[in-house]
Amino acid sequence: MTGSSVVESLRDAAMARAAILGLPTTAAEDWRYVNVRPLQTTPEDLDAHPLRIDTDTSVLNGAFVVSGPFSALSDEQARFDGERLAQEQEAPACWSWTGERRYLRIDGQRSLNLVHQATSGITGWRLLLDLAPGADVHLVLTHLIWGNARASVGLVVKLGQSARLRVSEVMLQTCQLFVQVDASVGRDATITWTSASRGGDLLRWRGVIDLVATGAHADIAAVDQVTGHDQAHRHLRVRHRVGPTTSTQLFKTVLNDHAIASFDGLVDVAKGADGANAAQLSRTLLLSPTARGDTRPQLDIHADEVKAGHGATIGQLDTDELLYLRMRGLAPEQARSLLIDGFVREVTARLPETMRP
Repeated sequence: MTGSSVVESLRDAAMARAAILGLPTTAAEDWRYVNVRPLQTTPEDLDAHPLRIDTDTSVLNGAFVVSGPFSALSDEQARFDGERLAQEQEAPACWSWTGERRYLRIDGQRSLNLVHQATSGITGWRLLLDLAPGADVHLVLTHLIWGNARASVGLVVKLGQSARLRVSEVMLQTCQLFVQVDASVGRDATITWTSASRGGDLLRWRGVIDLVATGAHADIAAVDQVTGHDQAHRHLRVRHRVGPTTSTQLFKTVLNDHAIASFDGLVDVAKGADGANAAQLSRTLLLSPTARGDTRPQLDIHADEVKAGHGATIGQLDTDELLYLRMRGLAPEQARSLLIDGFVREVTARLPETMRP
């Protein structure tokens, strides 16, 4: 059976399974905080021109553009992208494709800029990113989900020994977006993932990070600033398979109007993973009495010699700090903006300056 046949077989099985399970509901533990009503409406069909680009060209400069499914790209376009990546970087790269799936093997040090755009309909794609031992990669990922669109993205990442992956991810425009991240972090390797959004009709980001060898490290941070009736949900599982390994999680949320958001995070330390060190923090700022934030930090520890901690806060702007700024001549909105900026800066400062919300 060929690779494409295997993919098609797996897709058919997944579709059959999805038909049996039906759409997610709040009865499912992983979806308990999500307003699933947008899923009940099917987005309209794909545009006749799936590769149409209608955004600021500065965002697209030097980027690989994915619009709709990867299958919308012809073999010639995909081959050109792969050759361009290899030519622009000093170290060799291996780029291959099968339907909606892409596999990218990277050696050495390089940057990769990927813009994901969907304009309507239901689309999805999957990227397998394989970092060779010692590789050092910065992936810039920008999501632009316009109009009436539902987009799903799968990112499967494998880090070889001493590899380093830094991901800077922003959701600039979101209707319905589902992101699934699966990462395997090898010996002395590091994954640093920073994500920022302003929510959407339904935004759900889910990550599973496996620290599979000694010295592996994961540093995951996200900020969501949500207004109106939009929503944003983060679901993360960091699994310390062995020790010593380390991980940090920092999630910050700002909610206004009728917005809703949630954080569901788990640190799982396996039996025998002595020496694991994990920290998890979720902080939510409510700017409106009608906004809702849910947070669920969790530790599941099965080893003896472990250092792990978690914390969560949900609150409002500090009235004393607001008064302090007002007494120094700032208008009410200026004072609020300054405090909000200070609240999110710990995460946004990790992003390239051009990507900061």
